[in-house]
Amino acid sequence: MKVFFKVIKNLILLALLVVLIFIMLFVIKNFDRLTKRYGVINKNGETVIDFKYGVVALPDNGDMQTEYYLVSLIDYFGRYVKMQYLDLDGKVCFDSTDNNIFPSFYYNRSAAHSSDNDKEGFINIHGKKFHDFIYDSVDDYDKGYAVVYKYDEEKEDYLAGLIDLDENVVLEFIYDDISVLSNSFFKVYIGDDLYVANKRGEIITEKIENKKVTFINYRDISKLGAIDTKNVSYYEDFIIVRDETAESYYDSNGVLLHKFENCSVHGPIDTRYFVIRTDENPDGYVVDIIDGFRQVYSSDKYTVWNVIGGKVIAKDKATEKFGLVDFNDNIIIPFEYDSLGAVKRDPSHVLPAVGNKYGLIDLDGNVLIEPTSEYKLLLLGDGNTYITCKTIPTLLVAYIAIIGLCALYTLFMIVRLIKFIKKLRLKRKEKKEQKEEVQTEEKNES
Repeated sequence: MKVFFKVIKNLILLALLVVLIFIMLFVIKNFDRLTKRYGVINKNGETVIDFKYGVVALPDNGDMQTEYYLVSLIDYFGRYVKMQYLDLDGKVCFDSTDNNIFPSFYYNRSAAHSSDNDKEGFINIHGKKFHDFIYDSVDDYDKGYAVVYKYDEEKEDYLAGLIDLDENVVLEFIYDDISVLSNSFFKVYIGDDLYVANKRGEIITEKIENKKVTFINYRDISKLGAIDTKNVSYYEDFIIVRDETAESYYDSNGVLLHKFENCSVHGPIDTRYFVIRTDENPDGYVVDIIDGFRQVYSSDKYTVWNVIGGKVIAKDKATEKFGLVDFNDNIIIPFEYDSLGAVKRDPSHVLPAVGNKYGLIDLDGNVLIEPTSEYKLLLLGDGNTYITCKTIPTLLVAYIAIIGLCALYTLFMIVRLIKFIKKLRLKRKEKKEQKEEVQTEEKNES
């Protein structure tokens, strides 16, 4: 019985070792997720939203000021708990656990379903209805418009209409489907036939055969479909057509404006200037797309990285450090940073980094937040506040302690195993010696 309990004890200790090794490896693998939390700071480095979230998002609402943060609440083990919507002061407006709320806001509106009349409509960040729920189905807002659906008893099918932010009907419920192209134009389907309509409800094109091409931001779209290629994209009012060797830029009427041969074109933060790289000039140069694609900057000393506010984020080829210069190579931000980031949401600041520490500098070179702060990651919020993450000291200590305890127990079990092996070898040796002694005695007696 004593041997039995000893075996059970060792099996339990071994199972505990396996569990603790698994925990230790899990913590090491997910260390950042377990010890870091996201929050929001302002330009003075003051905390606006506490650092306790797994994700903090401030979605783009077009031209409208975003009225909320979408956050993911996680527990001490980094596991998702629920989504929450906070106002800009950090107050919880509602949770995603409310089954009547769809967890997506565009233009400060969320599609929602009412169990009272089985209809859909839109609510604000505080969960209040904008108008009565009268639609059978609704899509999220896009460019200030939402496609909504009502059941047509005569056709025995759902028909699509279009509403604006005040829920005024822009396109009547006569279409099989609608897709928003821009603030002024919409793709509409009548049966399987595709057309383009304006916001007065007028069909302004013939039937479009090439349904794979998307048309965006056209000032004059009377020649839709003039460029028939899948390699089409759009930038402001330019249509960009790419093939194997060139990028061609057309205006909204399909007139060729410029063609870049054998090069790569990088769309910048600044909407006026593009960065061009060629085999002959891999360090890049800058062109002004408004002024006839004229070259406005190149340098022998620097590699062009990006353009923001009419100024160039560049990398010094000698030191491999980043800085900011104007088009005349006057230094605005010294070349002393490991990186100099920028985001479209705030075209008036750059994010300098020294190692894994980030800060904030305006385009006049004024340092607003030193890049030696505790914040590990600095992402732009609404232009005044910044979504960022940092390591939480209590979580850091807790998980280091967990790793340490697991390591100590593992070491203890390794030492115990070594002792056990030594003891087992010693016993085998003793048995072997005893056996040899018995054989010797028997031999002597015989």
